[in-house]
Amino acid sequence: MAAPTYNVVTVTGQVIYTNSVGDPVTATLTCLAPYFDNSNGVLVNPQAITASADDTGVFSLPGIIDPTPDGSGLAWSLVVKDSSSTLYTQHVQIGNAGGASQNWLTLGTAQVNPVVTTYLPKSGGAMTGQLAPSVSVLTDAANISVNAALGNDFRVTLGGNRTVSAPSNPLDGQSSVFEVIQDSTGSRTLTWASGTGGFDFGSSAAPTLSTAAGSRDLVTFRYSSSKNAWMFTGAGLGY
Repeated sequence: MAAPTYNVVTVTGQVIYTNSVGDPVTATLTCLAPYFDNSNGVLVNPQAITASADDTGVFSLPGIIDPTPDGSGLAWSLVVKDSSSTLYTQHVQIGNAGGASQNWLTLGTAQVNPVVTTYLPKSGGAMTGQLAPSVSVLTDAANISVNAALGNDFRVTLGGNRTVSAPSNPLDGQSSVFEVIQDSTGSRTLTWASGTGGFDFGSSAAPTLSTAAGSRDLVTFRYSSSKNAWMFTGAGLGY
C-alpha cells in the first residue's frame, strides 16, 4: 500500500481561564467522517488529536491532515475539557487553504474562549466582586407555590387575597426573602402556610402588609430542618 502525501495543518489556540489552581485543560479534535484515499482505494478514518494546554491556556494541535485537492479540508469536532467538565464544543472545517499554521481564534468563525472561573474554597476566602442572587418571580394564584431550589430571593405581585404554600426543596440553614407587591387595587392580604414545612412566626404575629396600591413589603425567613419550618426573621414594610 502506497503512503499518500497530504498537506498537514497545525492549529494553535488559547483557552482563556483564570483558575489559580491550574486545572488541566485539554483540547481534542475528532474527525466527523472518513475520507477516501485515492492512492489506495480505501476509506480512512483519521485518528483523534488531543493536546493539553499549558499554564497560560495555550495549546497546539499538530498533524491535522487535509486530503482535499482544493485545500477545503475535513470537518472536525472540537471538545475542550477541564478535569471535571466539558467547557466548549464546536464543529469546524480545517483545511490547508487557511495556511499550514493557523491560529484557532481566527479559524473561520470558530472562537475558543471558554472561561474556567476561580472557585472559592470550602475553607473560605475573600470575594472581590458583587454577589446578587437571582430573583425568582412567583406565579400569582390563590395558593402561591414556592420552590426553594430556585434561589433565595422571591417576588410576587398579589392580585387578590392569597396564601403562600409551604416551600418545596428547602435546605437546612437556607435564608429567603419575599418581596410582596400590592397590585393596582391594593389592600390584598397574605396568609403564610403553617404546619409541616411551613412558616413559623414564633411568639410574633405575621406582619401586616402595606395596603397602598403598588406598595412593597419584604418578609424574610430561615429554614430549620430539625424544626421543619421556615422561621420568621424580620420584615421591612411600606416601600
